[in-house]
Amino acid sequence: MLQSTWLVSNGIKRKKDYCDLNIPTSVNCQQVCAKAFQLGYKILAINTIVVARECVATATGKIGKKRKFEKRDSGTVAANAITASDNAETGVPRPGEYGWIDELLEENPGCRILRRLTIIFGDVSDLHKVITHANCALYDVIGVVPVHADAVQACLTARHLAFDVISFDLEGPYWMKKVNISRQKGSMAADREIYFEITYSAGLHDESACENMIYTAHRLLEDACTKRIKNIIISSGAAKPEELRAPKDMNAFGFILGLNETASIQSVREHPLRIVQNADSRKHGKTWVTFKPFNQSDPDVAI
Repeated sequence: MLQSTWLVSNGIKRKKDYCDLNIPTSVNCQQVCAKAFQLGYKILAINTIVVARECVATATGKIGKKRKFEKRDSGTVAANAITASDNAETGVPRPGEYGWIDELLEENPGCRILRRLTIIFGDVSDLHKVITHANCALYDVIGVVPVHADAVQACLTARHLAFDVISFDLEGPYWMKKVNISRQKGSMAADREIYFEITYSAGLHDESACENMIYTAHRLLEDACTKRIKNIIISSGAAKPEELRAPKDMNAFGFILGLNETASIQSVREHPLRIVQNADSRKHGKTWVTFKPFNQSDPDVAI
């Protein structure tokens, strides 16, 4: 017998599912995803990180002198970024093919693994070229990492750019040092359903990254967010299984960031689910129906 999953796609059935939308591509990616499912997460996103200017350079066949902010160094975001030499054919990489995903999803029914592309950029024109690239449409979630304050303002005011998440490099060479987002720009982000991302694995590595994480969260809460609207999501950014934390730990972590209990839960549940819904809408349209076999003895299924 077949069951319509239209309700699932619109978040009615999945409203209590926890999400981690930032699992970097790494040698431990399979172990991290398996651990995340064990901890209670239902929706994950494997994150591919690229530098916009390098993607544009390889697409045009011209690789010029790197700007200062494009220097590669230690740090989670920088370490996982795909460079021009890694991807000299197309400029923007296609989502990686992992044979273990189907097997892992069979072991964890009801779970999903999405594909995410995160673009590090300093020039909004470079960002536009990457987002409009054909390979970009193959990803479910699109994130951006601005490298300076002007880049943040530009991507928020450029309504022709379709992306879901603004993230920050908390421990690498792309750290902005000063997060300055006005309440007006924060309202623009909320209206466009763009969410600001805080990754907690960076805070586990060293004190400066932890300070950057707390500083960024407080700046967002005080400047960009309102009392009613706190469009923030919390993700792990975990490259190793031991860097993951369970959903139940997000209350304490959110308190450190300045979030109350409700906002902390929303940052790992309702808000990421909304991003997933928007991603599905881009691929399939605003409303769609899929069918799959189901077990009549399942108590969650209403016949």
